[in-house]
Amino acid sequence: MKNNKRIKSLIATVLVLIICFSFNANAEEKEQFKSVDVDEKQFLATNVSYSSAFEQALVSAIANFESKIDVSKYNIKSSKIGLILYDISNKYPEYFYYDMGETYYSVTSFNTIETLLINYYYSKTECQNMVAQVERAIKKPLSQMKKLNSDEEKFLFAHDYIATHNSYDEDGLSGNVNLVDDNSFTAYGCLVLNKSVCQGMSDAFILLCKKAGLTAYFVSSDPLCHAWNLVKIGDEYYHLDITWDSNSSEAGFNFLDLNGFVSHSYFLKSDDEFINLEHSNSGRVDWDAAFQANDSEKYNNYYWKNVNSCIFPIGDYLYYVKDGELIKQHRENGNKQTVYTVPSGNDNWYSDYALLAYDYNTNYLFINEYDGIYAFDTKTNDVFKVFENNENDLILGIAFYGDELKYDVSNGVKKPVTKTAKIVFPQEKIVLGDINNSGEFDLSDILDLKLALADSFEGLNKYFADMNADGEINTIDLLLMRKQYVE
Repeated sequence: MKNNKRIKSLIATVLVLIICFSFNANAEEKEQFKSVDVDEKQFLATNVSYSSAFEQALVSAIANFESKIDVSKYNIKSSKIGLILYDISNKYPEYFYYDMGETYYSVTSFNTIETLLINYYYSKTECQNMVAQVERAIKKPLSQMKKLNSDEEKFLFAHDYIATHNSYDEDGLSGNVNLVDDNSFTAYGCLVLNKSVCQGMSDAFILLCKKAGLTAYFVSSDPLCHAWNLVKIGDEYYHLDITWDSNSSEAGFNFLDLNGFVSHSYFLKSDDEFINLEHSNSGRVDWDAAFQANDSEKYNNYYWKNVNSCIFPIGDYLYYVKDGELIKQHRENGNKQTVYTVPSGNDNWYSDYALLAYDYNTNYLFINEYDGIYAFDTKTNDVFKVFENNENDLILGIAFYGDELKYDVSNGVKKPVTKTAKIVFPQEKIVLGDINNSGEFDLSDILDLKLALADSFEGLNKYFADMNADGEINTIDLLLMRKQYVE
């Protein structure tokens, strides 16, 4: 599960061909320029520095899809340009459409960079559409992150979200970057296509953290051909590896990915801990010299240890499954209670692999069990079935993608097949029209639906808003709600 195309593209002797550029520098102009290159060993031993003015000028040019930029006033040495571009690319994963490996430059008489020619993987229109797709994809998780109180919880949320909404591109296991879809190395691949390798997951994490006002870095190890993240909490730095934490084979399965599966074995660790966890071929730090963690072992035995489900913050509590038990933990004082024990059914081991899903539109958590999917009411602690498993195989994974609940079926040996579950609430559990989960239908529900139709349904119960049961929420449902209220 290791791959890192970004640094490989820098040290390649022959650059890959450009993919269908419609607004890049022309061929004649390129012949007068040099292509960017960097020595891998030099990068791993160098803490490169450059002016923030140059950084902002370059970032602005890329954001505006410019093909040429005069950088002569920034006195950038030609010997450092490859390192600088690599560093900036790591800091700005939102510019996934910029082709760093196809950047060209000219030099002044003082051997400093005069002009940069910038190339892009796609046309301007394509780039803009892809950026818009990323913005839509991160809207919901980002809104949830911003509601959390601590950096620790925000990092945990981003870590769990990416791990459970991304499948590892198994072509990355070959070790040959040319076999892997280029999108799999980007935040776009991870967040929009839900398929990437370690670089894509690391970039997606940085993007979410930046948008939420957090400090996160891209870390790469050439000996491991792998990438992960470093984060800052207070004055301390910690490693986390979403790629390895999303690997369900760590829990004994014969496949990489399960919807909703995320371990926390590689979350908020020191350098020594990462080395002990085989993030080193040499028994010492062999990743970017500039990105080392502190010696803090604060989180080594934290509550998420041995937790293989998402940890969901709901109100004043955290909810997660551990050893077949649904745990409710107070977010401030840490007090825990078991609110539900998952039955083992016909398979004694099955309860140990129950996972959680939550769509933030209701007060219900969803749990996969041997005979179907169950809803847990966080207000009443009631548990009831909402989806019947008619497969011969077990439901081993669940996660919400937008409004769709996806689940994986497998016998535990063969590769899982992902399907979409149609959730059906028992009639006695439905308060039709109660979209704000108050327990009753009133005027506030009508006002909330009116606002939701104009913007988003975040935090509102779509299951109870479909007044005519046609599978859609629209103005017809609003009219029916008004009629019901008047009557």
